[in-house]
Amino acid sequence: MEHQNSIRVQLDDDQALISGAGRSLRVSQKDRADAVSSCPMHLMLGALGACIMLTLNAVAKQKGITLIRPDVRLDYARNGNGDTRFHVALNLDSHLTDRERKILYQSARICEVGKVLQSNVRIDYCLEDQSSEKELGTQRYALG
Repeated sequence: MEHQNSIRVQLDDDQALISGAGRSLRVSQKDRADAVSSCPMHLMLGALGACIMLTLNAVAKQKGITLIRPDVRLDYARNGNGDTRFHVALNLDSHLTDRERKILYQSARICEVGKVLQSNVRIDYCLEDQSSEKELGTQRYALG
């Protein structure tokens, strides 16, 4: 089953305005070096961390596990070949049993953003046809 979601990113006052699902977020950067070293990669880490936390929360509720204040620290490093390595450190509540900790650890590893980052990702770029109606989520993005 194919799953598609769309967002729109526009340039607005030297900031990227990210809109989708009725929400928006503004992102800015100082220069090209900032794009490599901070903001966009922090967004990627934030997306991964948020996905992990939401997955942990859903699994905990389903299994009747009480979470008090878990957190996750994420780091990344890039080498000269362009390879990227993410490090995810889970800090789970100390009151949890070993079994509960193992369940939550395993669930953190199946979050959807993590799956995408570990998969064979292809990015297809195209220029919008300015004469046609602009619509997000068209068939041209079908996986193949």
